[in-house]
Amino acid sequence: MEYQFVKDIEGGVRVQMSMDHEVIGQWFNEEVNAHPALLDEVISAATKLKGTEQQWQHVGREYTIALSDDEVMVQANLLAISMDELDEGMSYYDQESLAFCGFEDFFALVDAYRLFLRQ
Repeated sequence: MEYQFVKDIEGGVRVQMSMDHEVIGQWFNEEVNAHPALLDEVISAATKLKGTEQQWQHVGREYTIALSDDEVMVQANLLAISMDELDEGMSYYDQESLAFCGFEDFFALVDAYRLFLRQ
C-alpha cells in the first residue's frame, strides 16, 4: 500500500493512495479532515478488539470504516445499494469504493499522517 501526503493551496492535507486503496485516502480526506478525533476513536477501538472476535464500525457522512481483529475495511456508503436495483447482466464497479488492509499497514499510515500534520 503506497501513499503520499500533499498540502493543498489552503494548507489542508490530502492523502493520495495507490490503486486498490484509493478509498482509504478518500476516507482520510473526507471523514478525518471533517472530524480529526475520529482517528483516536479508531485507534481506541482497534486496541479493544485486539485478540477478540469482535468487530467495530463507524458510519460517516460518505464512508464507513470497519475493524475486525486484524483487518481494516473502508467502504463508500454508496455501496449500500441493493444489487437487485441493477439491470440483469450488469454489475457494480466497486474497485474505487471498497478497500481492505491489515492493521499494521493502516496504523503505519495513521502514524505517517499524524507526523506529516505536525510538520
